[in-house]
Amino acid sequence: MDFDRRLQSAVRRWHLQAGDQLAGGFRSEVVSCAAADGTQVVIKLAVTPQEMAAEAAALTAWARTGAAARLIDTDFDHGALLLEQIRPGTHLPGNDDPGAIGVAASLLGALHRAPLSAFPFPALQETFTRMDHRARRDAAYEQRTRNEPERGRPGLQRLPLVRAAAARLCHSPPRTVLLHGDFLAKNLLWNGTG
Repeated sequence: MDFDRRLQSAVRRWHLQAGDQLAGGFRSEVVSCAAADGTQVVIKLAVTPQEMAAEAAALTAWARTGAAARLIDTDFDHGALLLEQIRPGTHLPGNDDPGAIGVAASLLGALHRAPLSAFPFPALQETFTRMDHRARRDAAYEQRTRNEPERGRPGLQRLPLVRAAAARLCHSPPRTVLLHGDFLAKNLLWNGTG
C-alpha cells in the first residue's frame, strides 16, 4: 500500500488532521498531525511490518525510562505508529560538543536499564552484518539522490571500528540490553525538559 493511502487510513483511524511531513526520515515516513483536542502527535509509517513491530516493542520496553518518545497506539494493518510529538524537538548538537556527549551517555544509560521485553529482538551478532550492508546502501543512496558525494563519509569510515567494538560486545556482555538501532544526534530531540 502506498504512502498516501497508508497515511489516510491512519488519519481516519485515529481521527487526526494531517500536517506536514517531517524532514530527516530515511527508512520511514513521519508526519506531524493534530488530534481533535489539539494535541500534536506524529504518525510514523514503517518500511516493513517487522521493523514496525520491533520499534513498537522497543518503545513499549522504554516507556518508563523518560528517554524515548511515547507510543500512543499502533496500526499493524497499515504499518503505522502513533507517537507523541516532541516539542520543541531541538536536535542534539554535534558529537564534538561535551554537553552532547553527556546527554547521549545519560540517554543510553536510561535505555539500557529498561527491563528486557519478551519480544524476540535479534541479537547483535545476528544483525550486525545486515545492518552494516544497509548503512552502506543507505549512504550510497543518499549521496546519489542528494548529489552529496561526501554525505555520511565520516560514519562510513568508522564502520570497521564499529565492527570491532560490536565483536567485543558480543563476546563479553556483562548483561543483555536492548540497543537503539539508530542512535544518532539527528534522532535525539530535546522536549524542553529532557
